[in-house]
Amino acid sequence: MSVLLVLVLRLYSGWGYIGSRLQSKVIEYEETGWYDGDFEQKTDAEKARDLFLYRSNVKPVEERLKKFSLGVGGAWVASCLALNLAT
Repeated sequence: MSVLLVLVLRLYSGWGYIGSRLQSKVIEYEETGWYDGDFEQKTDAEKARDLFLYRSNVKPVEERLKKFSLGVGGAWVASCLALNLAT
């Protein structure tokens, strides 16, 4: 149960990172090192495209993962409480 919870939380954090990049108004270019990255403002077309991608593809997955992780977390807590009561 703990492994499943960790995997779901890892998935949720990864999709959250994608969502934050799509919602950002700035494009961050990550290149070979700390010294050659760059920031640029997104154009209106890029903002609209990224917002559409976020709302149609990323947000539903984040919501499903959030519900599933709450369910798995609740089941984990319930199993821990049941184990403590059984012993």
